[in-house]
Amino acid sequence: MALGRSVPLFNFAFHPSGTWDRVAEVAKDEPWGRNNKVLELYLRANFEIAKQQSKVFENKDGKMAFWRAGYLVNETSDPIWMVYHENRGGEQYWRFKDVYTGDTPIEGLDPEKYLLDYKYPKFNRGWDIHFEQRNIEHILLHARNLERLRDVFKGVFNCDLNSHLVFRAIYGEIQLKRKEEAVIPQYYRGDYHFIMPLYLLSGDKVDLTATLSPDDVNRRYSIRTLLLPAFAYAYARAVIKNRDQFAHWMQLPEDELDIDVSVEDEP
Repeated sequence: MALGRSVPLFNFAFHPSGTWDRVAEVAKDEPWGRNNKVLELYLRANFEIAKQQSKVFENKDGKMAFWRAGYLVNETSDPIWMVYHENRGGEQYWRFKDVYTGDTPIEGLDPEKYLLDYKYPKFNRGWDIHFEQRNIEHILLHARNLERLRDVFKGVFNCDLNSHLVFRAIYGEIQLKRKEEAVIPQYYRGDYHFIMPLYLLSGDKVDLTATLSPDDVNRRYSIRTLLLPAFAYAYARAVIKNRDQFAHWMQLPEDELDIDVSVEDEP
């Protein structure tokens, strides 16, 4: 829990070891990745959204708090709630208590009042795609990204990776997918962005994904980094109401999500 200071959910309440396992036990089964990391990111993002929309219930006199865990449901499609009680002597006021399913944990409250609304922006295919020099360097030279690019283009070049040709391939694919409006929303660090699939070597396999950050003032999208599909899945899942709504290229099996899906470095 070292990220506590920078993650609103962890500032709000103490979540003991096993919290994500407990939620996964109750929730409808789906691939949540190693150590339920995808589920943790889902809950972190949805708490931020719930807080922004004033949909976190807190009653300190009654020593109880709760919020609806996004659009998570159990096997019988009952909504899932994260319930907290007083964290006596702890740094955070609240401590995770358990998962509740069904109508709100307090009888008589309107459950619709706590349903989240994902207000991600409309994608504008007419906007330019903007690469800052530092982002280009991050994509082509950052050790982790360079390793991924070498894996993707393995066997294409007879010598070392040709960064000029690689960038041209990435840029051309991004422009094509922009015209096709081939993007899905994601939630990262308190805001909505878009994820774009990049078919770099074949028309039937997504090798990497590009993150697009809207720049409303300049009416353009900034490309910050490239992600493996599993990382894109984790951050997109936070604002996709049902896994069945994913584009076909993001229907990733459990083994592809069995990686340490952590927060990616940005330039």
